[in-house]
Amino acid sequence: MVAVQDGLLEVMEQWDSFVPVRSARKSGDWNKRLLEANRLLDNESGLPDPLHVARLYEAMSTSDFPLLLADKLDRETLAQFAAIPPQMRKIARVKPGRGFNTRKRTAFEGLMGRLPRVEELGQYKARKRTEREYTYEPNKYGSLVPFSWEMWLNDDLGALDNIPMNLSTAARMTEEWFLTQLFFDSNGPRDSYFADSELGNGLVATGASSALSVESLETAIQAMTGAAAGYRMDDVPAVNVPRYIMISPSDTILLEQILSSATFAVTDGSGSLTRTAAANTISTRNLIPIVNPWIPIVVSGSKGQTCWALFSETVKPCEFGLVRGHENPELFIAASGAQRIGGGDDPFSGSLHDDSITYKVRYCFGGTTLDPRGGYGSDGQ
Repeated sequence: MVAVQDGLLEVMEQWDSFVPVRSARKSGDWNKRLLEANRLLDNESGLPDPLHVARLYEAMSTSDFPLLLADKLDRETLAQFAAIPPQMRKIARVKPGRGFNTRKRTAFEGLMGRLPRVEELGQYKARKRTEREYTYEPNKYGSLVPFSWEMWLNDDLGALDNIPMNLSTAARMTEEWFLTQLFFDSNGPRDSYFADSELGNGLVATGASSALSVESLETAIQAMTGAAAGYRMDDVPAVNVPRYIMISPSDTILLEQILSSATFAVTDGSGSLTRTAAANTISTRNLIPIVNPWIPIVVSGSKGQTCWALFSETVKPCEFGLVRGHENPELFIAASGAQRIGGGDDPFSGSLHDDSITYKVRYCFGGTTLDPRGGYGSDGQ
């Protein structure tokens, strides 16, 4: 409908106004009027087309209807974005920031150690510290989706109406891919993070014992908490709580068995049973599983099916940086650049030169790995 299209143009050309729409002054009956606007847009009354168009024209002449339409699109689009729960954000520190400038994060070592005794009238000694700096820059991600005016007119099933929702899904998938490849590459867990020579303490498992099992998870927990090698932060006990176990989808059933079984079978190096009813200490640690479907896409070959990682709840392994004011994916539609003789610029009438109609999606973010003591990785083989 022309009236709906004109309203959609106004919303799409000022997509950033979704924030003002949410924060705009709304009367007490806003939700009621929003419901009425939705019913009118969807023609729930089953009005004949001419009467429906007339009602839409009448509604568009009111000052609040564009805001109501914007609110409807805002809620539907963001609902689709939220419909796919973010998995990788569970392990990340999420930080909005200003613009696309380089963001620096400094971590200090040497500040948490025990305080030395100071004698009466004695001098306080300066504490030595070391610094580790992490930097990253947010980037823009997005694409165009062009289609013809003829496709728009022939779309009886409303497939093109789903483009904004599909682009919201693409934005979430891009976020998940980006955070996954911070920790995994084609060879498995990234040595640059898990095997950091200064702080990582070799938190990358190797050898047959690294396959996902109760024993390998016990080893991972010991390495992260320092139980295996007197691990400390400065000269005080480490506060490192392993919490999130990330796996490929192919290991879902195996992990469920590990987390739910009270006992497990113990084998020797050849696979022969040595005990059949050892207590499963992993089942009581409240580990949270994260099934990451991007692992077999990022990691090549059989390792993509077997590799896994354990992440800390208290030592954040990464930061996911958003651009303040643009924390969610933004959708736009291109103005047609063609004005009818009778007036009006309708983007769904197609561009002046070739009758094309184009959507654009934009999502801005960046990120970096942080303290390597926040994770333990294994190729699972």
